[in-house]
Amino acid sequence: MNLENQSGAEDWNRTSEAELQRTIAESRAASKKGKSFLLPGAVLFTFGLIIAGSEGTFLIGVFLMIMGGTPLLKGLSAISKAKSEVKAKLSISLIPEVLSSVFDDVQYDPEGRIGDDVIHGTHMFFPFHFTDINGNDLIRGSYRGVHIEMSGITLTEVSEYTETDDDGNTETRTHTSVHFTGQWLTCDFHKKLSADLCVFESNRRMRPRDLVETENEAFNKKYGVSCSSPHDAFYVLTPHMMEHIMTMDERAGGNTYLRFLKEGKVHLAVNSGRNHFEPGSLEEAGLDALRNRFRNELQYVIDLIDALLSEKTLYQRKV
Repeated sequence: MNLENQSGAEDWNRTSEAELQRTIAESRAASKKGKSFLLPGAVLFTFGLIIAGSEGTFLIGVFLMIMGGTPLLKGLSAISKAKSEVKAKLSISLIPEVLSSVFDDVQYDPEGRIGDDVIHGTHMFFPFHFTDINGNDLIRGSYRGVHIEMSGITLTEVSEYTETDDDGNTETRTHTSVHFTGQWLTCDFHKKLSADLCVFESNRRMRPRDLVETENEAFNKKYGVSCSSPHDAFYVLTPHMMEHIMTMDERAGGNTYLRFLKEGKVHLAVNSGRNHFEPGSLEEAGLDALRNRFRNELQYVIDLIDALLSEKTLYQRKV
């Protein structure tokens, strides 16, 4: 890059960061104003809810609930809008910058996600059933020659049930249960792996029979391992790899599921209960803090790939 182009890039970066700082400051003020509506609204709504259940004060209670609900919704809407505006700015500036510092040939789609066919086709050993898939923050790129694809994923189960009242009238209702909120990562090593296996967290009493038992008792207690060939499983689950999985799980702060496919792909699903690349509390949001947090959120991806690349027995041996 010549000096003229470098100067232009630095000016653009300064302008971009200044604009982002301004958006954060404006959104922080809007969020603070929105929060000022929450407490009085919640107090009025709660008080109205209480007295609405008392004889003779039902209408007064409903009135107070409406009076309290209006500022409560207004405050929540203002906070949500403020965070959305910051996320929109982050998605075109800071997040791509962080991703480019970690991955090669990176593509980022804040509205995209891992496809249904990938998630269904992986056959993870989840201890739950899901009917709906949602997600965002799709990332494609490569690290040390390994192609990666990752996004935030939410897995929910929508079920229907009927209720019958005293007069015999029935009504069909739906119930939605959120079973998984976290990240899904796919790594393509472009080489056949030594085994096709699944590592999953669940209550041991809920696990299928014929699991692979390793020599690591702590690993066996925390995880189940399913593999068609127990002998081949240990080419993947080396002592070093098992220790790395347990360390990664502690850092993720949620349940970890791994699927190794002989075709050369490794899938990781982390049920952390949170979305990545979110601004979080606007009161604490700052560019340096956000930049560091986003980089830390990608660290487990780098560490996992580094660990897998260091395992000499991971790949299928040529006969």
